[in-house]
Amino acid sequence: MEEMIERLKNGDESVFNNIIDYYDPKLYYIAIARVKNEDIAREAVQDTFVNLYLDIKKLKRVKNFDSWLIKILINNCNKKTKKGKFLEISYEDTAEIFVHDKEDVENLINDITFFDMISFLDEIDRTLMALYYKDGYTTKEIASMLNMNENTVRIKIKRARDDIKKKNEGDSK
Repeated sequence: MEEMIERLKNGDESVFNNIIDYYDPKLYYIAIARVKNEDIAREAVQDTFVNLYLDIKKLKRVKNFDSWLIKILINNCNKKTKKGKFLEISYEDTAEIFVHDKEDVENLINDITFFDMISFLDEIDRTLMALYYKDGYTTKEIASMLNMNENTVRIKIKRARDDIKKKNEGDSK
């Protein structure tokens, strides 16, 4: 992937669609965890790809691409939510659009379960959980992306995990 990013940075637009295909699901998971709204999440991801296309030459180091792109996404999510553009759309309503085969159905069910499980958390905790558990970033990478102290990230993830356990124990009683 680094090679494609380097090529795009050097003006080779032929790799842009491959980069979009690779990063779109990852960015979408982060955006939906952050804004909890299908339309706003999709808009934020699309805006992020526009920003990528326009600003790729500003990227200093290709190895920092993931954190650079996620920072752009988070800024776009913040801009979208500040405009008050919240529309309530259920996962069920959008399932028909995104589901194409059995594996997609299973992935969607897993995603719904995950996002329902973290939905009561605040915005930053939802983002941390999505980055850590859905996208597999390390606490060090997340800290860099979000300009946070790594220990703070670890503590917030642990507290969020504990909050989820408490809520699930309370729901099962």
